[in-house]
Formats: sequence, structure tokens, C-alpha cells
Amino acid sequence: MSKLRSQDLSLFVKLLNEYFSINFYFPFHSIITIVGNVMVMISFKMDKQLQTISNYFLLSLSIADFLIEKE
Repeated sequence: MSKLRSQDLSLFVKLLNEYFSINFYFPFHSIITIVGNVMVMISFKMDKQLQTISNYFLLSLSIADFLIEKE
């Protein structure tokens, strides 16, 4: 049986930290992105003052980001 070296243990801890960082960051980021884009779309639909030419561009960006994020 081989003993764990401190280098092996530190590598394991580093990989474990990266694993948890990735697995908790990406779902959180996806949820925030989807909720934010839906809020932009709802605001644009409900408030007539927001329906300007320049805001149509922002709406199209929001829709594109929403569709890409759902993939």
C-alpha cells in the first residue's frame, strides 16, 4: 500500500474545489441569466414606454441570450 504524499493530497483538494466550483457556479449562472432575460421580455411587453426602436435591439439580444442559455 502506498502512502499519500502531500502533493497528491493538495492536487486532490484542488481538483475537488474546481469540481464543486464548476458544478455550483454554472447552474446558478444559468438560472440568473434565464430569470433576467425573462424579466426584460416581460417588462418590454407590459410597458409601452419601453417599446422604442433602440429597446427592440435590447429585446432581440435578450431573446437570443435566453435561447442560447436554454441549450
